[in-house]
Amino acid sequence: MRIAAAIIGVIGIVLAAYVNWAWTQYSSYTVAAEGVVSQRTPTFCAVRLEGDQPGGHASVELQYSVISGTRSDAPPEGGPEFNLGDTVTLVHPPGQLSQARLKEGFAPAVPPWPGWLGLGLVAVAVVFLLAGRRRRSASSAT
Repeated sequence: MRIAAAIIGVIGIVLAAYVNWAWTQYSSYTVAAEGVVSQRTPTFCAVRLEGDQPGGHASVELQYSVISGTRSDAPPEGGPEFNLGDTVTLVHPPGQLSQARLKEGFAPAVPPWPGWLGLGLVAVAVVFLLAGRRRRSASSAT
């Protein structure tokens, strides 16, 4: 019973910790910035972003795959239009222009429910441990 409770507890802690980490990362994207589409072909899109970094003012050019979090270097068909010279709203952590993401559609890596599930698993593990102790203490008392 103790081994099962330990395994359930560890799984619960890992789930809760991962969700907490993902939401902490998501909440660090607090700075909004305007980027300009600097390169555009049917198969490629890049956005130039200027702003302050720890070393001073910087200019960064980011491919669409970076700012969208996808593996495609071009916006999908039927998605938002990105024409040369258009202004795009991006969000990034303070002082980290190279981690900018599109503001539209930016969401945390995981929904919150796995974290709640993880906390529930930890609670179940604690109940299993307490039940096992009570059973052992009741059997040793007789």
